[in-house]
Amino acid sequence: MTGRIVLAFDCAGRELSVALGRGGEVLAARRERRLRGHGERLFGLIQEVLSDAGLNYADLDMIAVTRGPGSFTGLRIGLAAARGLALAGGQAVFAATTFELAVAGVPFAQAEGRHIVALVDSKRRDLFVQIATLGKDKRGSEPIGDPFAAEPAQLDDLLPAGRLLLCGDGAAAAVDSLQAAGRSVLVPAEAAGLDARWLLSLADGADREELPPVRPLYLRPPDVTLPTPSGSTTPPGSTTGGSEPLGPKTSETTGANEDGPGDAV
Repeated sequence: MTGRIVLAFDCAGRELSVALGRGGEVLAARRERRLRGHGERLFGLIQEVLSDAGLNYADLDMIAVTRGPGSFTGLRIGLAAARGLALAGGQAVFAATTFELAVAGVPFAQAEGRHIVALVDSKRRDLFVQIATLGKDKRGSEPIGDPFAAEPAQLDDLLPAGRLLLCGDGAAAAVDSLQAAGRSVLVPAEAAGLDARWLLSLADGADREELPPVRPLYLRPPDVTLPTPSGSTTPPGSTTGGSEPLGPKTSETTGANEDGPGDAV
């Protein structure tokens, strides 16, 4: 087997997953359901997959990680770990959105004649949504429009007409409302989640000279209330006493180290 040796991990959702691969093929993988505390187990799982494959950090060619949207804390943990490992070992970092990760797990043979809808659990009542269509070669996908947040009951009005294939860890939450609206909905069992194994093929095929930015993608500011000198509180995104806003409501943040509190982005 030839190709890049890639260490991939996803900390964006309610599960923590780590995978190790060569040439896009899985050598070892671990996946745990964790509502919080991703940082407590991440490096333990990394060491386990390295041991399973008989490899060590020096063997790695690339680090792959998800950059959002998802859990604010989980994204920060994953991106900081990827940057730290790459700095120590000299590897490149490939950062994919959670939408790209979700779509990468879709069996594309089942997507023909359907719009692909990647749905990411926001840990609130709504879901993060990205619509895509099957690529011309029928082996990949192409996004349609910008991602957005919506509650399950709103999706029928916001999604394109026709049959749908849902993927991602928010897919299950959308099925009932879409079927009640008369939609033909398919949710492949293997695509109803987020799994770092799917990052391996994305990273293996990435152009090392044109890698995506290694910074979080947010669809809204984090849930946080900042204390002010007087003891009152400041809503997220506002400024008091010269402090900077925490970030735009729907954009990518800039800079390499924008860490802050909160946990819904």
